[in-house]
Amino acid sequence: MFKITHVLFLLCLTFSLSACELVKFQECEEKSPQGCTIHAVRINPCPESANDQPCKIKRGRSATIEFDYATDYGTNEMDSRIYWSNDGVDLPLIGVETNGCNIVTCPVVANVNHTYAWTLNVSKKFPIRTFDIKMKIKNQDENFCCFLTKIRLTK
Repeated sequence: MFKITHVLFLLCLTFSLSACELVKFQECEEKSPQGCTIHAVRINPCPESANDQPCKIKRGRSATIEFDYATDYGTNEMDSRIYWSNDGVDLPLIGVETNGCNIVTCPVVANVNHTYAWTLNVSKKFPIRTFDIKMKIKNQDENFCCFLTKIRLTK
């Protein structure tokens, strides 16, 4: 029974990792009073990640963005924001869920790995170009996790 369970677990793990592609990211320059570690960022679809290229997302479509993280702090509340980041100016995306506890189970426990996943809906009105996406989640004490990654909007 153990071998069957082990094989099923490995198959599920393989399937879940292949559903989204790991993408390049960088942590934000601004730092939180208490630490946060981003372990991985995945976007689906993103076959371009195999070549370290920005993920192509067609306007009018959506993409799933996930990241794995651990905080040095716990929290009962989480504010989440997604921005288009350009030349030091962060423009918040409208229509994105800002209550992080509706996406991740709260309370968030310190020093435990968590996964945050949301769907990015791309309006047909957005311009065709490459954008820096900035994701930031923070608690009531202004401790936060923050990273940047690139996407490329296409027709």
